[in-house]
Amino acid sequence: MLLFVLDDFCYYWAHRVSHEVNLFWSGHVVHHQSEEYNLSVALRQSWLQAIFTFWVYVPLAVLGFDTYMMAWVGAINLTYQFWIHTETVGKMGVLEYVLNTPSHHRVHHGRNPKYIDKNYAGVFIIWDRMFGTFQEEEERPVYGITRPLNSWNPVWANFSNFQTIYAQWKQVPGFWDKLKVLFYKPGWRPAALGGPIPVPEVSRQDYVKYDTYTPLAVNLYAFFQYLLITAGVLAFMLHYGTLPVFEKLMAAALIMWAVIHNGALFERRRWVYYADFVRILLSLFFVGYVLRQTDYFYFINGLSLFLLLVNFAWLYLLKNAFLKTSLKPATDDLRLSETSH
Repeated sequence: MLLFVLDDFCYYWAHRVSHEVNLFWSGHVVHHQSEEYNLSVALRQSWLQAIFTFWVYVPLAVLGFDTYMMAWVGAINLTYQFWIHTETVGKMGVLEYVLNTPSHHRVHHGRNPKYIDKNYAGVFIIWDRMFGTFQEEEERPVYGITRPLNSWNPVWANFSNFQTIYAQWKQVPGFWDKLKVLFYKPGWRPAALGGPIPVPEVSRQDYVKYDTYTPLAVNLYAFFQYLLITAGVLAFMLHYGTLPVFEKLMAAALIMWAVIHNGALFERRRWVYYADFVRILLSLFFVGYVLRQTDYFYFINGLSLFLLLVNFAWLYLLKNAFLKTSLKPATDDLRLSETSH
């Protein structure tokens, strides 16, 4: 029980620095980009978060806690946080004083000025009450970040804040101020440039979420691709230890390419229609190359060839959906209106 409480205390500070240090925010921003609030948001995680926050837990190891137990306790902490990503559950009476609840965490995901940088708790809301970062849920939050991502591209989602930091660097003179851009709060500017960028006001009545119209046929095709990607990821994970480095890199590149393409499908970029033929063909060749000396070479390649023909036929039938009604969504810009979230 002591380890569980101490782990949650460390989580509070790891979470807090992930919001209040601009460089570390780059590793957490993905979780806050969603303009919806439901259980799927709990699974929306950055590729880089652990790189920026692992050091917060080092004191637990120094105190002598077993690494295996630390991993288990950390997993329990994160599992608890899954269910609080919901608008279905209202306030929970006396539990609101001790535990992090859906109401408290909705505040944390709000981009309303009063909700920014509040309620960092993992399991116990007492840390926020102790350290002055608690905020009661009042009006229903507007979810997301103050400079919306406006994209379905997962690579851009993970690296967009680095571009914001770079834009700030170009505007801020002097070594020390450039260093402050990295380690002060997101949106920090020296007084000479107007001081910290204010959090813009927002209301549910006026706010328009990012959306792109996608025909049902394209949605179904994208869902089919996600099923194939999931199967590919599982196979990659199961055989990771036996694959040579070259094959690991190729598999990772093809998986990444597929995920990027699915984002482009929802944005209905014209180039993705033609590029997807190439991607599918290369994926088939790669599967055949990896399985060239296995007993199930012919079975898997036969299945892959069948899926190739299905994909090609499906893409051909979607030609009008892509090329005649293609949508070019709003592009990202470098306006420095990004604050913590």
